[in-house]
Amino acid sequence: MFSRRPLVLFLLGLLACSAPPAAPPEPSAVVASPDPLARFDVPSSDVSSNDPEPPEAARPVIRQENRLYAPWHIEFHTEEARAAFRVDGTHPITGFGRFADVYVPAVKEIQLAVLRAPGIRWIDQGNLLMIPPPPPPSEPVAARGTSEPIVRGGLSGLKGKGVTIVVVDSGLDFRHPDFVTIDAQGRPVSRISYFWDTTLAGPGQKPPVSYPNGSPVGTVYTREQLTAELRSTERKIPPLDLNGHGTSCASVAAGNGRAYPDLRYSGVAPEADLIAVRVGGSGGRGLENTYLLGAACAWVDALLAGKPAVFTCSYGGQFGGRDGAHVLERQLDARFSPATKSRAICISAGNDGQVKLHAAATLGAIAAPGRIEWTVGPATQAAVAIHFETGDLADLRWRSVARRCSRRRRRPAASTASRSRAISCSRRGRASTPSSSGRNQGRP
Repeated sequence: MFSRRPLVLFLLGLLACSAPPAAPPEPSAVVASPDPLARFDVPSSDVSSNDPEPPEAARPVIRQENRLYAPWHIEFHTEEARAAFRVDGTHPITGFGRFADVYVPAVKEIQLAVLRAPGIRWIDQGNLLMIPPPPPPSEPVAARGTSEPIVRGGLSGLKGKGVTIVVVDSGLDFRHPDFVTIDAQGRPVSRISYFWDTTLAGPGQKPPVSYPNGSPVGTVYTREQLTAELRSTERKIPPLDLNGHGTSCASVAAGNGRAYPDLRYSGVAPEADLIAVRVGGSGGRGLENTYLLGAACAWVDALLAGKPAVFTCSYGGQFGGRDGAHVLERQLDARFSPATKSRAICISAGNDGQVKLHAAATLGAIAAPGRIEWTVGPATQAAVAIHFETGDLADLRWRSVARRCSRRRRRPAASTASRSRAISCSRRGRASTPSSSGRNQGRP
């Protein structure tokens, strides 16, 4: 059986909607909407309410007066009255015309001051809010200088035509409009000359590198294959960037802006050709195949011969001494030396500039060793690598010390000991001052 009540309510609502809007009442005094969470004693001459005043025991105890607030929605008689409203301790949220939203603290004196402020016509009180504590003060960071303008659609008339940008990253979404052009017949054409996916074997061509057992390291797609895929109704090539990082970086470097009709987000070099090398990043994993960067450089050199190319590698990590001494780093220095024409490479420094990951120590004699200490949490493994500026390590001695620092808990069921580690290094017979990085490593 259906109830008639919804129908009655609907008809009443319909009548209310069809009736001309009534003017709001003109209260003789400020009327505050009752809210049991924000009650306070107010003289009857200042505010009227139809609800009985709760007993003293029912009134909430105000704690942390600087963090307990309620949003008050206030209507003034005029916009000028709203603009002139000032009560110490309140904080404006927004204002429009004769209306204002204000944070009012749960302090009786301030609430009374708001109620007695001139020009107020009506007040609705919201529920009390416990606002979070203010953020701790941060150390000011000195500006590195005036920021450069964002470059879009080329620079000084140069748009990258005749240059190939090689994106070594998590892949590239070749179906994204920024990497597609339209030919005279209105058909899509891929801007990507070659795409080496080092992570998956696919319906492409043989890659330039194979594993020791002969298995191919991924697959290579040509512009013709990618263009055919764009025009086909049947998908044969899987998605080639499950992370999105490579696609984003490629858009900044060379997107043509076709994702928007006005080309508002075109990249720095929108007319450049593209080569993509996918080195990992699927399923939340890292870029596991970055060791192939040298092979990718050789592959591109063979494809382009002397044509200009720029490699972009927007990744970094905590490997080595960060001084260019790794073998792969020195190989890249040789490949992209100042004497090498038509080649450039850009590699990011990572996202850990504010993390304390490196330390330096001065090594002296055995009686005055250099010392480095660090602390790791419970059930945490840590490793340390020491880099020296010299390969003469015959007189180096080190000693590793481990201390356990237990912390008390209410329930002694599980151990939460943290470990403090220390390494002391000294040189026999003479002192030296190496930096925290170098071409040789000692592993304690």
